[in-house]
Amino acid sequence: KNDLLLEAIVAAEGFTPTAEETEEYIAKTAEKLGAKAEELKQYIEQHETDFIQFKTNLLLKDVTDPIKRTEAINSIVKSISLVTNPILRDTYVQSCVARTGVAEATLINTMNRFIREQKESKNSEARREQEAPQVVTPTNVMAAPASSVSPQEKVERMLAQMIVRDGSKVAFRNIPAADDTTIDLTVAQYIYYDLQADHLALSNPLYARILDDAFRHSADEGFDSLQYFVHHSDIDICKVAAELSVDQLQLIKNEEPKKKLTADEVKALQLEAEERLRVDTVHLLLDFRMDYTERRLKQLGDEINAAVSDPARMTSLLKEYADIQKVRNAYAQKLGNNVIR
Repeated sequence: KNDLLLEAIVAAEGFTPTAEETEEYIAKTAEKLGAKAEELKQYIEQHETDFIQFKTNLLLKDVTDPIKRTEAINSIVKSISLVTNPILRDTYVQSCVARTGVAEATLINTMNRFIREQKESKNSEARREQEAPQVVTPTNVMAAPASSVSPQEKVERMLAQMIVRDGSKVAFRNIPAADDTTIDLTVAQYIYYDLQADHLALSNPLYARILDDAFRHSADEGFDSLQYFVHHSDIDICKVAAELSVDQLQLIKNEEPKKKLTADEVKALQLEAEERLRVDTVHLLLDFRMDYTERRLKQLGDEINAAVSDPARMTSLLKEYADIQKVRNAYAQKLGNNVIR
């Protein structure tokens, strides 16, 4: 009976069943116990326990074998990944860190992997339901083309990665301001202002939100873009941030203690890292513009071909094509490419 009671309590406290399913489960369990459903429900309410805490205590008690302990922690983190409330989910992660001693970044990455798998499983199931069964004869079977990532997607992902990892770091100093003064800009601020100057924007909505978020919080005291985004309340942003920052988190975790440096050595390393970050940021923004002008030139080429019967429009399009081609070639020169066409 105790096992059945425990099973009912866990079901009532679990995350996936609906209220109707839980009521039905309690009624069936009460029937097995020879008790009334209301009495069992009242017992559960009086003895209910937090499911994650219960599972942690149950699986980790007196477990010292590393393999079994790893399996137990994975099971606990998988349960945490089912929690939809971001604040509650973060609270469980913090508790798991304290109980297990596992690095927070490791638990978050593991949890996000489970969340991705759950979403992919649901999406696959939804697609299977929507797709009508098809009969394919051998003569009609053709290999599906391999999916490719466009240059635009690659560049935007790299920009988003830079914003997540280094967006809060100051890398641009003494930038002239409107009132004849100078200001220092973080990486996120510089990217935001640079794109805004030419009315450009990231086409990926999630990456655009990451940039806007980093820009809005750049002036906040103590703002750390990496920690902010991997703990973001929006699960989609949190998931993407974890993917983009996994190498950086691993680097922080595995960083070996270094010999004590002098103040001058520390300053020199900081300036070197700042310069490298500044160069990388400017290069990525040039890549973004280069790709934008390439796509615009292709679009104009199609419009010119379609305007053969409209001389006035063709003249206008040809002028725009020549202007953008000059801009594209200037970007290419800065990037170290020689484009003549």
